[in-house]
Amino acid sequence: MAVVCLLLCGSAVQAATITAGQWIQLNFTDGWTPEPPHVGTWDNFNFFITHNSSDRSLPGGSTTNTVTYPTNALIDSTGAAVDGSVSSADWDGRAPAATTWTGAGETTPSGDSTWSNEEYVNYFWGRGGETVTIGDLNPNLRYHVYVYSLQGADDLNIDVNGSVIGPYSAAERLGFTPAPYTPYVFSNVLLNASDQLVVTFDSVTPVVNAIVLEGTAWSLTLAASPVQIVEGNTGSTTAVFRVELSHAHTAEVAFTYSTIDGSAMAPDDYVAVSNQATIPIGETVCEIPVSIVGDTNDEPDEYFTLSIDTAGSVTMLRNTARAVILSDERSTYLTPSTVVADSVSNRLFVAHESANHLSVVDLDTDTLLDMIPLPDSPTGLTLSPDAGVLYVTTGVASGTLHTVDTETLEITSSMAVGHSPRAPVCASSNRLSLCNQFENAVSVVDPSAGTVLARVPVRREPFAAALTPDGATLLVANLLPHQAATDTNVAAAVSVIDTASNTVTQHVALPPGSHSLRDIAVSPDGGYACVTHVLSRYRVPTTQLLRGWINTAALSIIDIASLTRLNTVLLDDLDLGAANPWGLAFAADGSRLCVTHAGSHDLSVIDWPALVARLASEADDVSSSLTWLVGLRRRLPLPGKGPRGVAVVDGKAYAAQAFSDSLAIARLDPGMENDTVELPLGWQKPMTQERYGKFSFHDGSLSVQSWHSCASCHPAVRADGLNWDVLNDGFGNAKNTKSLLFAHETPPTTITGIRPNAETSVMAGLRYIHFANHTNDEHLAIDLFLKSLRPTPSPELESGGLSAAAQRGEALFTSASCIHCHSGPYLTDTSLHDVGTGSGREAGTRFDTPTLIEVWRTAPYLYDGRAATLREVLTTFNPGNQHGSTSGLTSQQLDDLEAYLKSAISGFPNE
Repeated sequence: MAVVCLLLCGSAVQAATITAGQWIQLNFTDGWTPEPPHVGTWDNFNFFITHNSSDRSLPGGSTTNTVTYPTNALIDSTGAAVDGSVSSADWDGRAPAATTWTGAGETTPSGDSTWSNEEYVNYFWGRGGETVTIGDLNPNLRYHVYVYSLQGADDLNIDVNGSVIGPYSAAERLGFTPAPYTPYVFSNVLLNASDQLVVTFDSVTPVVNAIVLEGTAWSLTLAASPVQIVEGNTGSTTAVFRVELSHAHTAEVAFTYSTIDGSAMAPDDYVAVSNQATIPIGETVCEIPVSIVGDTNDEPDEYFTLSIDTAGSVTMLRNTARAVILSDERSTYLTPSTVVADSVSNRLFVAHESANHLSVVDLDTDTLLDMIPLPDSPTGLTLSPDAGVLYVTTGVASGTLHTVDTETLEITSSMAVGHSPRAPVCASSNRLSLCNQFENAVSVVDPSAGTVLARVPVRREPFAAALTPDGATLLVANLLPHQAATDTNVAAAVSVIDTASNTVTQHVALPPGSHSLRDIAVSPDGGYACVTHVLSRYRVPTTQLLRGWINTAALSIIDIASLTRLNTVLLDDLDLGAANPWGLAFAADGSRLCVTHAGSHDLSVIDWPALVARLASEADDVSSSLTWLVGLRRRLPLPGKGPRGVAVVDGKAYAAQAFSDSLAIARLDPGMENDTVELPLGWQKPMTQERYGKFSFHDGSLSVQSWHSCASCHPAVRADGLNWDVLNDGFGNAKNTKSLLFAHETPPTTITGIRPNAETSVMAGLRYIHFANHTNDEHLAIDLFLKSLRPTPSPELESGGLSAAAQRGEALFTSASCIHCHSGPYLTDTSLHDVGTGSGREAGTRFDTPTLIEVWRTAPYLYDGRAATLREVLTTFNPGNQHGSTSGLTSQQLDDLEAYLKSAISGFPNE
């Protein structure tokens, strides 16, 4: 039962009692004076209904009160069509194909297509400025409110419990002014029994408007909620399960419960329980404590299950709940970086950069569910089209692709896939592509057969990939520029692979200064691809930081049809940078695009259709505009640090937070910005100084207005491939960015040796590149982090050692006099030399001898990056043999010497 109060045009409050299957109508005279409302049943429903462009008269109807009305009122309490001439299937979808219905997509609140046990209360009134107030609803029903205007000129205000939502106009919501008498859903507001709703139309034009209040039987349900808890070292901690009723009941609700072993076993890991509990009358929650046994064992996270059972009329919504025990003895951090969502089982898989396992998250409850152990750290994830298989890339020197059964969560097969695999993309069970980052190639494999089908060379360090919906094109984001730093248009590119021929058809150029391409995604309609990257303003001296003077965060959009860059938009605000853009994810319906900012620790939520529409009318390049996204994007602060990979599922964004070892869960609807929560993916190990240094290196908030981090110019703590005029050795003499590997072990730092050591350079960088003073000893922590770096094994090594060619090259390295300067354990004498490479103002300048360890990944070369390859260093830019005696070497000898340089492990101290 529901008691409804009507207040119209200052008239007295009039009430009516409504039961399921009844309606209420206001009759109007010619003078628009409302008559008292009266209640009828379906049998004497007395006005016309228009549906599918044809009039349908209800039983006992007349033509005296004709009105076009949404069709969902035409269902009785049993779910049948009231006129008997239309099947219930025509009505229960709420979105018939009629041109008179513009509320397509509405679904039943309960998801129950039978429409049983429901109540409809219909109000009609015919003049603007009138108000309907609804209250005193049936506590056993949960209501949805549908408000319609049959003329587009009306403005609508909705007030729930004194909080105003609106006003809304039909023209604003639809994007056009609808014709008169076009029904339109203005609002769908969930209304509880204790709420009071006030609806007011502002227009003074006499029109027909309608409110439909739908009350759905609210069945009593019982659900157990999962829990996760840190184990502790000694004694016991307590995991508390919540068992909750959907709403208070008029009688006690009794249930039994017991624990079931999983990977955690009683009594070693927890104390088993089995008992009966009661939820008293008027209450909704019962808590069940379970003692967790602490220890000091270094072990994986474990779980056990609570099972509940009940008798009577209570429906079991969720009769099991899992408790995950987080081990606090883990010696490593997790560093979650990559996520993939399984829409079939509603789970999220999370790959951890520095741990040998995956985390499994239950998206129904947004809780940690399980873990999948791996033999090495994961570097990438993808699901098969049917979500039955999860493919995981792991390792660097010995890269492997693992096939994981998503039901058992166990590895079923593994295959070698080359050096540094990452970013797998699955087209079918027998075709998967993955990036071999340091081999500058894409591998195409058949996972079911364990064979490599093709190797496709791309540009430099392929880092991410995305497949078009038709499977015909694979787009590959290359992390770094491949050109010489002196090239006019030095920038990283997106490689386009034709999957039928396994060949690169073209490379899509990005704006000059583009690098650190971290993710790429194709819009659901297949029309566009988006790629995140840093856009550096390397052509100007680093005299200040504001308004993107040095680095900006960019999103480049590629038109799939023409395979050209449509435009590049900046993700920064005018006075707040969005440092280090990383992950990308579209909503399944293409309504939103989400971008994580790993340096500024927030999330951009972009209105994708609006962005596309604005670009369509934009003739100019907008890659320098810091205001272009205004009105199209919201920035949501996230609760953790270092968000990277992201997935969008059912109106929520799930972002892996690398330096918090957690998942950020952000509600994307406007007004939900403060509902973002953090889900720990394991025990959150306290930061050591070294870990704090790694975080600080990647933390954009250390710079003024979060414009960039150290990693913005030193991706992966190496180099961005650009020349910068940083003023430490003068003005107008740009130098190539150096890798920071072994910077502390090989002083002086900077190419001209201006800084005596790396400690000085770190402090100077924070002050003169971040333009901020720091008091938390970040520089000391960064020093510790940089000292911890170790080289990545070269892809040129064979079984961890030098190839035959490299061994021949090692001898040439000595005979060509390279060893005179590149000597010792780090292959540098740490001295300055004039090797004839200086030009112009730099002619005759002595430059620091760099370490040759990892020289295979530090292109371009020489102080100004003019040499794109090592071969050019040995030949083109060494005509006088001042930089080693190489002019007399044969082509084969040059190959051998280059092979040795690319291996460059001689003398490295093993630690």
